[in-house]
Amino acid sequence: MGIKNASFEDTTDDTGKTILNALQVINRHLAVINGRLEMLLLSDLPEYVMSDLIKAYQAEKEASQIVHGLNLFCHKSFY
Repeated sequence: MGIKNASFEDTTDDTGKTILNALQVINRHLAVINGRLEMLLLSDLPEYVMSDLIKAYQAEKEASQIVHGLNLFCHKSFY
């Protein structure tokens, strides 16, 4: 019985690590997107472009919050 539990825990640890690594990669990509959007928002672009950039910036912020929440959930669930 102990062997089965150890195997299950190893699988859970591996799954947790895989998910957390994926979330870390997503978070890095979102940070790059955020930086580029901020640069664009500071540039002199037409108003119709700016409104779309603001929406994209807000969507990136929401996505970052979701990733952060998932990261916390995984830490609590797997560790």
